[in-house]
Amino acid sequence: MRIAEHAPYPCPRLPALFVMTDPDRLPDPLAVARRLPAGCGLVYRHFGDPEAGAVIAQLASLCAQRNIQLMISYDPALDGIGAPDAGVHFAQKHHHAIAAWRTQWPDRPASAAAHDCKSARRALDEGVDAVFLSSVFASKSPSAGPPMGAQGFAHNVQTIGGPVYALGGITAQNAPDLCGAASGLACVSAINSNWRTKK
Repeated sequence: MRIAEHAPYPCPRLPALFVMTDPDRLPDPLAVARRLPAGCGLVYRHFGDPEAGAVIAQLASLCAQRNIQLMISYDPALDGIGAPDAGVHFAQKHHHAIAAWRTQWPDRPASAAAHDCKSARRALDEGVDAVFLSSVFASKSPSAGPPMGAQGFAHNVQTIGGPVYALGGITAQNAPDLCGAASGLACVSAINSNWRTKK
C-alpha cells in the first residue's frame, strides 16, 4: 500500500510512515531506529529526559546511516543538539512556538500533533510541513480522545486543507481505510506488529 501516492495533500519533505517513541510502550528509541526500514521517520519524544541530549546524538548518527528522518520533540534547550539534519515535532501545547522556530530554521522539516481541525490548520499556517491528527482509531495512549474513524478523518482532512498524517490505533488492518485521505501514517504500538507500509 502506497499511502503517499493517493494523498490529496502530499508532503514531499517527510516520509509516509513515522514511528513515535514512548517511554512506556517504546522505551528504547535506539532499538526502534535499528528496526525501522530505510526511508521511514522517527519522532523522538524525550519528555524531559535528562539524558535526551546524549540519546539525540546517538539517534542522529544511526538515523543518518540508515536513511531515517529523525524528528525531535520541541524543546528550546535541545534544538539541533547533535542532530543538525533533524526536524522538530511540536506537541499541541507548543504550537505557540512554531512561528518563531520556523523563522529561525526555515529549511528544517517540522511536524505538529493536533487533536482538532482548528489547531491543525493553525499549525500548518504557522509553518509546519504536516500535522499528525489523532485519535483516528481507538488507542491506548493516555492522551487519546474519542476515535474519529476513517470517514471522520477524511472529512477532517478536507476541513484542514493540508498535509495530515493519521495517528492513533493504526494497524495493518485499518491502514488501507485511510488511503485517499492521509498524507502518511504515524504509529507507536504498531511497530511491534508484523507489518510494513511503503511510501
